[in-house]
Amino acid sequence: MAIQNGDKKIKDKNYMIIPVTRLRWYSVSECLYGEALYKLLDTKKQEKESQDKLLHASVAHFVESCNIASKAGIGYLLLETSKCMWNALLGVLDAPNNRKLLIKPLS
Repeated sequence: MAIQNGDKKIKDKNYMIIPVTRLRWYSVSECLYGEALYKLLDTKKQEKESQDKLLHASVAHFVESCNIASKAGIGYLLLETSKCMWNALLGVLDAPNNRKLLIKPLS
């Protein structure tokens, strides 16, 4: 709800005028959103294309969470979000195609 109904500042990605206490919660909500999308993956029941879409959407939310935490200067949240993203991607980094697609979000 925080992301969907967030104020105009967060939608415009104008983070510098938002208080750090609020940015912390925006970052946490983006991270939770990414984790929720990752938990929806089911390799036994879903086709590969659906899995890839969910994974890339999940990574996009993890990256946004890292961006917000970085702008707010909240190092521990940045580290925890990075850990969550790494753990989500660990199973798919063995394929060369996935590694090429995920270089930019990981950096």
